[in-house]
Amino acid sequence: MIGCFYKATIFADSFIHTLDLPNPHLYTGLEIALWAVYGFWAGLFGTGLWVIGHECGHQSFSESKIINNTVGWIIHSAYVLSYFKNCD
Repeated sequence: MIGCFYKATIFADSFIHTLDLPNPHLYTGLEIALWAVYGFWAGLFGTGLWVIGHECGHQSFSESKIINNTVGWIIHSAYVLSYFKNCD
């Protein structure tokens, strides 16, 4: 979803300068607003994924430890975070 939001934002951004706006500063304002909306939605989905990975670490996402560890490891790997604790 985050990748789709990024592609949609790039697509919409390419059309901003085709608009006929009365002030050149409005183009910059529209770009800032567009990327702020992207940041909000990307952050929302990113936080949701982090919460799922966090719950996997507490073994509360699923009753299966294998599913928790697999999903948690994949999500944490995507965020470049360690999932398994060091057992030194």
